[in-house]
Amino acid sequence: MMNNLIKIKLLFALILMSFNQNLNAQCSGCTTTVTPGVASYTAISGQTLCVAGGVNYTGTLVLNGGTICNSGTINNITFLKGTFLNYGTYNTGNVSMNITANVNIENYNGSRINMGSLTFSATAATRILALNIYKGSTATFTSSILKNAGVINIEVGRSNPGGNPVAASTLNVNSLFTVKNDNFSLLIQSEATVNLIDIFSLESTGVKSVTNYGNLNLSRDLNMISAGSASSTVTINNYKEMTLRSLSASYTVGKVFINNNAPGSMTVTSSLTLSKNTNTLTNTGNLNISSNFNIQDGLAANSGTITNNNFTASGGVFTNNRYIKSTLDFLSTSTVVTVNNNGYINVLRDFNNIAVTNLAQKSLITTNNFYNLGNSANINGPSSAPDTISYAKIIITNTSQCTGYMSGKIIVHDQSLTSNASNVGYGFDQVTNGSRISNTVLFASKVISEESAPIVNCRAMLGLYQISFVGTIPYQTCPNKTFTMQAQAQNIVTTTSGTIAVNYALSDGSYTWQPSALTGTSISTTVSVNTTFTVFATLPNGCVISNTVSVICDMTGAPTINYPGSPYTYVSPGSLTFPVTLTNPFSGSVYSAIPAGLNINSSTGLVTATGSSFGTYTVSYTTPVTGNCFTAYTTKTIITLLNATSACSVSPGFGPNLEPYLCEGDQVQLYTTGIANSYAWTPTVGLSCTNCPSPILTFTPSVTVYTLNYSVNSYNCPLKTITIFKKMDCADNSIVGCCFSNYGVSVYVDKATTYLNVYCNVVNEISNLVLPTTVSKGKFESTGNINLTKDWIHNGQNKLFEIPYAFSLNPLAVRQGTTSFIGNNNQNIRGNSNTYFNKLILAGNGKRTIWINTYATSDLDLTSNEFVIQGFNFLMKNENANVFRTSGYASSLKTGYFSRVLAATTNAPNKTYLFPLGSPASLSTLLRYRPLELMNNKTTLSDEVSANFVNQAPALADGDFVNANYAITNIVTDKSPSIIQRNGIYYHKLKNTQTSALLSNIIVRSFFPAIDGNYNSLSEWQSSVLLGPDWWGLAPGVFSNYSISSNPGTFGMVYAAANGTLNFQGKPFSIASTGININTTSFIGNGNVITLTSSPSTGTSISTNTITTNNTPVINTTTTNVIGGGVSTSTTNSTDGSVTTNTTAINSGVTTQTTVVTSGPNTTIITTATSSGIGGTTTNTIVTVTGAGTTITTTTTTPTTGGVSSNTT
Repeated sequence: MMNNLIKIKLLFALILMSFNQNLNAQCSGCTTTVTPGVASYTAISGQTLCVAGGVNYTGTLVLNGGTICNSGTINNITFLKGTFLNYGTYNTGNVSMNITANVNIENYNGSRINMGSLTFSATAATRILALNIYKGSTATFTSSILKNAGVINIEVGRSNPGGNPVAASTLNVNSLFTVKNDNFSLLIQSEATVNLIDIFSLESTGVKSVTNYGNLNLSRDLNMISAGSASSTVTINNYKEMTLRSLSASYTVGKVFINNNAPGSMTVTSSLTLSKNTNTLTNTGNLNISSNFNIQDGLAANSGTITNNNFTASGGVFTNNRYIKSTLDFLSTSTVVTVNNNGYINVLRDFNNIAVTNLAQKSLITTNNFYNLGNSANINGPSSAPDTISYAKIIITNTSQCTGYMSGKIIVHDQSLTSNASNVGYGFDQVTNGSRISNTVLFASKVISEESAPIVNCRAMLGLYQISFVGTIPYQTCPNKTFTMQAQAQNIVTTTSGTIAVNYALSDGSYTWQPSALTGTSISTTVSVNTTFTVFATLPNGCVISNTVSVICDMTGAPTINYPGSPYTYVSPGSLTFPVTLTNPFSGSVYSAIPAGLNINSSTGLVTATGSSFGTYTVSYTTPVTGNCFTAYTTKTIITLLNATSACSVSPGFGPNLEPYLCEGDQVQLYTTGIANSYAWTPTVGLSCTNCPSPILTFTPSVTVYTLNYSVNSYNCPLKTITIFKKMDCADNSIVGCCFSNYGVSVYVDKATTYLNVYCNVVNEISNLVLPTTVSKGKFESTGNINLTKDWIHNGQNKLFEIPYAFSLNPLAVRQGTTSFIGNNNQNIRGNSNTYFNKLILAGNGKRTIWINTYATSDLDLTSNEFVIQGFNFLMKNENANVFRTSGYASSLKTGYFSRVLAATTNAPNKTYLFPLGSPASLSTLLRYRPLELMNNKTTLSDEVSANFVNQAPALADGDFVNANYAITNIVTDKSPSIIQRNGIYYHKLKNTQTSALLSNIIVRSFFPAIDGNYNSLSEWQSSVLLGPDWWGLAPGVFSNYSISSNPGTFGMVYAAANGTLNFQGKPFSIASTGININTTSFIGNGNVITLTSSPSTGTSISTNTITTNNTPVINTTTTNVIGGGVSTSTTNSTDGSVTTNTTAINSGVTTQTTVVTSGPNTTIITTATSSGIGGTTTNTIVTVTGAGTTITTTTTTPTTGGVSSNTT
């Protein structure tokens, strides 16, 4: 019973832990649940709108006093007042926010805000936008943030309710971040990062603050500018890591406070400038300035470490209490500057003082060149110092000049002097007025002794500075006085303390230890990290010597963790768990993982697949704070959960430039994409190895399918297969006749006037069959002319034609060099490797047939020959290439395609691309040349489109016509109501050459001669379960042109066309005619009205309206309005009914109206009214064929001002 009780309590604790971890992932108190498809919702006071997980709401939400809670995806929110709780994703574009009351945005663990720009204002200066980015969440602004009136408070890294998780949070702003009027605060907590890509500007009135306990990264500048009010302040507080390009403080009114607080580190990659007397800089941490530190006015105080390139002060006050290093110069350039040095100023080039420099006791200046110049140049040492150890010190290693005052207790050590220098009394190279140097200033020459200058080599202030002297200073101060160090317990484990002591201690020395601040010859200490102790021995004469000893934490017993089976691969999580292997456990330690998404037990480290997302995680094992070497010690490891569906990505195939068409005995290397742990190929026939990823295959026609069984991380992936086809020309695979054979060498035909004439076959091979990285492959580099009379056979496993250097610099340039097939018999392009021809000319007489996919990087000239593509692809890869012909054409099977790259309109405006498609005559078909012309509508993106021509009538038995919707019985001649007539003799197909391409936005012109009929549009075969019937439907943007073409590629033809976003993707399309069919079977009785309206402003409108009433009387009204130069032609046919037709031509419009009426017995037929408007011309013709008992009523024609109407009945 007790054990069960313990289990129940443990289970309850785990449930409670799980509840706390997921507390932030739920919306509660919902009054309305948002439904997709509803245009908008408004959250007013007392209401909570909830978007459930998995829901992508694309409508608009208005926050007007209530609460919006999101666990799914939201795209549009109008913020007025209220609270937005985000547990999911808020994706939106640019947002302009003008709040009427306070708005709170809470972005919890695992949530994301993705916004374009934010322009913020408020109806009152006190209105507040609070943006809280909790741990484990991100907010990204892909454009700028502009804050106008109102208050914005941003906190990044806020702790989630319940304290979970301990994870990083990020704020990204990818453009300008400008903060203008009123108050603003940015608080960055530990574990949080803010990345600002452009200028961060704090301007105008109000109280503004930036406080950083995490990481603040500015790619550009931090500017505090403009005129505020007297009460305006900007405060920058950095406690950790802050990086920026430059920092400029120039408030003309108001105050700026810049504080880099220990242990914070501020890195300025360019310059830091204080411009106004109300600007204050305080540094107690590390301030690193890569360029210049400029003080034009204001106050700067350093109690930490500053490194800079040039220090320049033209105004204000600089106080140094610790250490500043200038890698170039330290300059005070104005008489109004005051420099107070209480620590160490280290200048590697020039120290230049023309104003006031005050030196405190034990302070130090080291410099290469020293200048104290001008009547106002004062260097004031301490007025009183008990001994020479307390004097201020100046060490000069090269040149010194002085025309100003030096007074007080200062020791100057001028290394530029020699021991016998005539001016040794003053110690300067040039002193124009020795009276300016008071007698309390002591000088020492380069050669010194312990008696004359006993303090030169000692530290200025004990333990505070690390001073590196330039030049050689003899160590004569403490002759033969050294001591050693000993650590009696150098390796301290956990809470064990150890004693470190001085060996051979100097009897007359006093000892001070750092960092412990203890005194004596030995100390007992406990360390939690590796620690170096320094002991300073001060001798009675004031000399200080030191030595160090390191105390090492013994980490041999530190914990380690590992997930030995990682990466884990599976499809369904089921009950899978993954235990951790832990060595040296430490009581009270906690497991955690980042990023979010891993279901891990914080006490045991056990990972459960259920509730975990696929991905890679860093798992940490963190010990509690105990005051020893393992204090808050963290060890980490990686665990990866892989979705087997995506992890099993290995796919077998052929290498580059190779095709799956082989003849018996051909050898080719198989390749696999992706990575697996094991491979097994079956069957083994013809393979060089069966457990490798890339065996060499010797083809045997009896085996055409190979199966690959592979595993990833011990998971057996689904089988993959590769199919090899026997080439269709294998029966004639032997090479007949002489050959120009290239076995692995480079052939150069490098001038336009150079000809390589081969009255034979051209054969390109490799030198031997080894791995592709070492194989010797033949190639051509040609800018000249290659002519051949027989076959082109390429087995070289490369592109054959090398890309010239000039072309690699300009890939869109038309490639030079031609390959001409000049034989008077049929010629072939074959082999096992793709050839990339430059310009390809099919001259001579006979068919030119490809037996492998073939490419051209320049022009194609068909001359008068048939280019037989068969079931392969011919691809023209240069958008600037052209097609030439006299009577030649390209033919293909249903699976073969002619492909071209279409340039973006900005690169080639109005360029049309000819697809010279045709088919030879056969027993059942005529020879037909039916080309296409394509144009790209995209302004910046090129496209690549493939087309073919099928010279036969459509049939459902063909693979091109799939009956997808079996619930509806269709035949291949079915068409949509918008199609009146369709060509049923032949058809074309289009598709994107790249299978991953988006929809093509193109113009397609399908050319045909007059003998094919009269067509005005394109019709596409539509087959889809979702679309309903399988039939011929109307393509978008159809139009036509009946002007006979004079272009060589389309000579003597007209075209029908489509224009727009086309997604034929291999589906057939045909030329067709459009119109309107109305079946009036459902109309009963008199008085029914059908209205057809055509109103072009300019251009031409042609409509044919056929009305069949099936013995049911119908009144039909056709109204045509033609405005501003438009032309409308309308024909109406009516059977067994009454028709009323109104035709109006307005403002120079031209309308031709023809009405044909065929009536049955005892039928009243027609009343026609025709009017022409201002300047309009209308011609109306009524043809009536009547039966017995038919009555014809009146026809009325009414012209208006300037109009012309004619009527014929």
